[in-house]
Amino acid sequence: MNKGNIAIIEQMIQHAETLMMQAEFATDETKTQIYEEAKDELIRAESILAGSGAWLMSCLHAHQQNEAMCLQWLTRAQKTNMLPDLETIQNHPHYKRVKNEDWFLEWVKSVD
Repeated sequence: MNKGNIAIIEQMIQHAETLMMQAEFATDETKTQIYEEAKDELIRAESILAGSGAWLMSCLHAHQQNEAMCLQWLTRAQKTNMLPDLETIQNHPHYKRVKNEDWFLEWVKSVD
């Protein structure tokens, strides 16, 4: 992985994070479109380096309470060593809607 690719990935991740923050304040009409743009950025990052967008993609799906996709991306982030520590995950704002859900608690137990 060269420095140029790393810089591109970092830019994509930052752009996706910015979009996710913007979505929080958007109308319902535009929120979906903004989230789709964030997903596109993360998928582009993933195409360069597997796992690079997985953590944020899991955050996005956790926020949208999409269990299956959240778990899929958490697993990918874990397998590629791109997952933050468990405390960060459990206390992350995007996980506040799911942190007490049975499926999430089971996942936490499996990682712990």
